[in-house]
Order: sequence, then C-alpha cells, then structure tokens
Amino acid sequence: MDLPVIFHCRGALDDLALLLAEYGGGVRGVVHSFTGTPEQAKKFLELGLCIGFNGIIFRRNASLPDPEEAVRFVPLDRIVLETDSPYLIPPQAVASSLKPTLPTSSPRKP
Repeated sequence: MDLPVIFHCRGALDDLALLLAEYGGGVRGVVHSFTGTPEQAKKFLELGLCIGFNGIIFRRNASLPDPEEAVRFVPLDRIVLETDSPYLIPPQAVASSLKPTLPTSSPRKP
C-alpha cells in the first residue's frame, strides 16, 4: 500500500528505532508526539522518518529530556507540527479556550 505510518511510542524510542532499523528501512511516516533526545531523533531521521512535536515540548518534566534540544536539532523540512488539542497543550494555554475553527471564506485567485 506504500502508506505513511504514524508511530505513537511512549518510553521505548530506542527499541522502536532498533526494530525499524532491523526491518530494513523503507518505512515512511512520523514519530508522533516526540519527547526524546537529539540522538534519538537522529536515529529516526536516518531511517527517513519525520518528527512530530506538539505542546508538550513546552512542559518541563524531570523524567523527560529537554525537548527543545530535539526541536533545534531536527531540520525544518522534517518537522511535523501537531496540536493534540486540547490534551497536549502548552502549560500556559487554557484548554477551554481551544476551539476548532474553520475559515469564514476560501481564498480565491485574483
């Protein structure tokens, strides 16, 4: 089918990278809600995957690496911005203020 895969991995990024490397590559997709290190991001980038970041990168958690380091490491063309709203929002955001909206009109060519 040659469709991209969304990898949702918690607490096992090294294992996932190892499994994908053993698989032999050729998998396209995104490592969703990435909270790993630049070194872990590098492994996924070398496998051809994109890295997804959401509001969790603004949270400070002693059990997680500094996610801003990974954001700085990943090339812009390999970053996928995710919302996961209203669950994984920046700490200063108020979940009740996050409402889906649609544009009131579609842009038109002149």
